[in-house]
Amino acid sequence: CIEIRLKDYGSQLLEVADNGCGVHPRDYEALALKHYTSKLREFSDLTSVATFGFRGEALSSLCALSDLAVTTCHKSSTAGDRLEYDKDGHIMSRKPFAREVGTTVSLQNLFHTLPVRYKEFQHNLKREYAHMIQVVQGYCLISTHVRISCYNQTGSGAKQLVLSTL
Repeated sequence: CIEIRLKDYGSQLLEVADNGCGVHPRDYEALALKHYTSKLREFSDLTSVATFGFRGEALSSLCALSDLAVTTCHKSSTAGDRLEYDKDGHIMSRKPFAREVGTTVSLQNLFHTLPVRYKEFQHNLKREYAHMIQVVQGYCLISTHVRISCYNQTGSGAKQLVLSTL
């Protein structure tokens, strides 16, 4: 199950949550570093990746562009952790956090480090949102074995279901 949650079309918050295996605590330090992934050990592993999980390069890029937090509970753990990363992908804080097995990646202040890109993003927010929904719809079509849902909340209103494979 993958759930995407947005506030104000992603301008305030973008979260992606899953009910996968979670991130093992030994991988916390390197999780958002450039060129890192715990999913691949050898080049040939590329042909056998069977999850949608974020890869290190993606998380590293997101750290540089936003305020990134990861909340995760590994299947071998009894409790989860909330990790906040700096712009270079290093852990700024780690706190115990109640969470079922799985991972949530949260982005706030997207593009705040790039003022011109931020202004363009805000100006074209609904167009960028529509592009994101198209990409998610593509995943919905090809991922028949995974429940994918996307919600958006505008202002202080209730969250609205945008799409779902339910």
